[in-house]
Amino acid sequence: MKSVRLHGTGDLRIYDEPNPIAGDREKLIRVKAVGICGSHLHGFSEGEIGDAKLERPLISGCECAGIMEDGRRVAIDPAFLCGHCEFCERGYPNLCANIIFAGHGKHDGASREYASYPTRCLFPLPDSFTHADGAMLEPLDIAIHTIYLGKIKAGMIVSVFGGGPIGIPLLILSFLSAALQRQLTVLFARHSRIINIIGGLLLISVAIYDLSKNWDLLRLFFKGI
Repeated sequence: MKSVRLHGTGDLRIYDEPNPIAGDREKLIRVKAVGICGSHLHGFSEGEIGDAKLERPLISGCECAGIMEDGRRVAIDPAFLCGHCEFCERGYPNLCANIIFAGHGKHDGASREYASYPTRCLFPLPDSFTHADGAMLEPLDIAIHTIYLGKIKAGMIVSVFGGGPIGIPLLILSFLSAALQRQLTVLFARHSRIINIIGGLLLISVAIYDLSKNWDLLRLFFKGI
């Protein structure tokens, strides 16, 4: 199979590797769609994200979808939980003390033709969903959880900072929650055209500041926070 490994800053290499062998309670997946999240961009541009440094050539890719050997199409949860730590047993698996995340640290992700995943991380896709839709369910899940934590209700004023694959779903979800006013502030204008289109469709006030070229404004912004 073909795979893509990150060796260091700006250093991606394509390999021919043996297909992985699914372990106990795992399924082999033919990967059909995979996203590139912000953490992987940090890894590519800086060789690290926070205190997590690249220790070996890593296959990145966490958000993904694919096909099982029996032909079923699935979306994949990239978080592998232990199921037996204090938090898992108390019903807080999101706080798992032994969590493994695909495409991060020492565990390879989905930027390859085949990958094996625990069966409990596989979720059937309806026929109306494309594989790309399935790969987007992971960032959408984060946005939905954020709406839940923020207790967004009808009539509220919502402001979202950041217009990436999590910020944009947050805006759409706030619209569906009937928030009275919605404002998107984008600090790094990578997707300004898409953001302006979405803003027009949802009647959202959009403010775009390309702070990557204005560090004085960036410092002023965070000082204000």
